Amino acid sequence: MERRDYAKEYGEVLVKTGFYREVPAHLQPRDFDVHILYPRKRSHYGHMEIFYKGRWYSDFYQPASLWQLWPKEYHRIRLYRLAYERLAPSPSPTRGKSPKVGQRFAQSSVY
Repeated sequence: MERRDYAKEYGEVLVKTGFYREVPAHLQPRDFDVHILYPRKRSHYGHMEIFYKGRWYSDFYQPASLWQLWPKEYHRIRLYRLAYERLAPSPSPTRGKSPKVGQRFAQSSVY
């Protein structure tokens, strides 16, 4: 992932990495969702947070999204969601051939 100076500049980087921008931004969060909060005039950095196992994190655990905790500090929010279906390989027909070892493990219900 490309490094940027400010959190508010990571939207394009997230899209290149496999996320897509979800509209509206106030949907029920899922694991690995990323919020980018765009600042008002007092701060020019912005803020990024990721949702994982029912909690929001940035560089610290947050009791809620900072959008909910400090709504006056940020004037807009964007939600970026990981495109799971784009990352998973499409199944290929085997037509009677046994799958390769790596494919057997990937398709196993045990793993």
